[in-house]
Amino acid sequence: MEILVGDEHINCTPVIPYDERVCDMLDAWATEIRGDREAKAYPDVLTFGFFIRKGSISKKKKDFLRSCGGVPEAVSVNEGKQKKHVSERRLGRGLAFHIAPSNVPVNCMYTLVFGLLSGCANIVRVPSKEFPQVNILCRTLSAVLKKHKFSELADRIQVLRYDRDEKNASGVGMTEFFSSICDVRIIWGGDETIADIRKYPMGPRAKEITFADRYSFGIIDVQAVADATDDEIAKLAKDFYNDTYLMDQNACSSPHLIAWSIKGYVDASMQKRIAESGLADIPKSAKEVKSMMEGGLKSAQERFWKAVAKEASDRYDLADIKVSEKFADLCEKATLRGEGDGASEDAIINGVKSYQDNLLYVCDVDELNGQTIEDCRGKYGLFFQYTFIDIKSVLPVMDNNKVQTCAVYGIDTSEVVDLIVDNGLYGVDRVVPIGKTLDIDVVWDGYDLVREMSRVIEG
Repeated sequence: MEILVGDEHINCTPVIPYDERVCDMLDAWATEIRGDREAKAYPDVLTFGFFIRKGSISKKKKDFLRSCGGVPEAVSVNEGKQKKHVSERRLGRGLAFHIAPSNVPVNCMYTLVFGLLSGCANIVRVPSKEFPQVNILCRTLSAVLKKHKFSELADRIQVLRYDRDEKNASGVGMTEFFSSICDVRIIWGGDETIADIRKYPMGPRAKEITFADRYSFGIIDVQAVADATDDEIAKLAKDFYNDTYLMDQNACSSPHLIAWSIKGYVDASMQKRIAESGLADIPKSAKEVKSMMEGGLKSAQERFWKAVAKEASDRYDLADIKVSEKFADLCEKATLRGEGDGASEDAIINGVKSYQDNLLYVCDVDELNGQTIEDCRGKYGLFFQYTFIDIKSVLPVMDNNKVQTCAVYGIDTSEVVDLIVDNGLYGVDRVVPIGKTLDIDVVWDGYDLVREMSRVIEG
């Protein structure tokens, strides 16, 4: 076992959420990151530093206090006596043991921050694979904790790396041992990792928070793309690239499927043509409309995907291994047939188009159901698209509890949230603009993590 940050012994005494010492230390860490020459080469590291700066954490603290029924001030006066703030009626649960994922390097530090803000002491197991981002963040954190002002927090943090089968001096596996002594266990590794780690029991009062395999998708309004300026499309493409290619589409919040809303286009651009055709009503199926649109839909799609491909050609390193894996994945997807309620037995994919050679593949999907979002997953620039008129046709995807994020462009986020709540859907925990899918926060996967890792003291 290698301890990257912290000492061998850890102080598990709970403190209040958003303790001032913790908040000050995080701000000092942010300053250390901004001043680190190597950190400047990694946007995800700089984003993390921005996340933990004083202004950001202060806002989260105010929101937390407000949600607890309190006020931002530290103390209030009541009949001449100081009354403790409502936040002090919460304490961290004790020791939090975090198992970080291997696909998002900086996630190990976000989960550490969530544990610190909740008032817990923290043991964080980082990925066994070495990432430069992890090394930078460990180095800068260690530098901050060596300062006298923050030295008392050093024994509340332990960041370490060990092999899966490694045992301690008593012959007990490290993960099994930490599970037995922790008060909160946070598992970020997906379904298989969760099942594997759940073999190790925790104490009867211990709480577990798990982040299972999740999938994400996007909704784009065709008319919004058609009306956008070239600069706006370039920005949209850059935002989409950051959501997807930066993590090779491995992040649970990276969209794989784009659902194109053509209602606005039909209403605005097709009304006259539909009237001239002698039809009494707007066609009810996307297939009927597509046959009348004379390239309007495809023109908007082409505009978007060509801009994404250009962004990828400027920035993405498509290694040979990625080329072969992506092509093999595409061939496998081409053999899939519809299944489940209401699904036909036809092939899921009815067409594929490549952009910039093989930097980008886009597969057309005619049928959408709860299984589609799980089947239509790609990596290294393999995406899927579906067209709809009525947003309710996307409900089968939203009702899948494995669906985490819905990224939108030209669509009101509140409209989608209302749809989820009004229909009591099992899936989608967050609706954000394209470009914001990777913006992790204290509320994630439907969990309010500071609340989950702290406990209420009544009285």
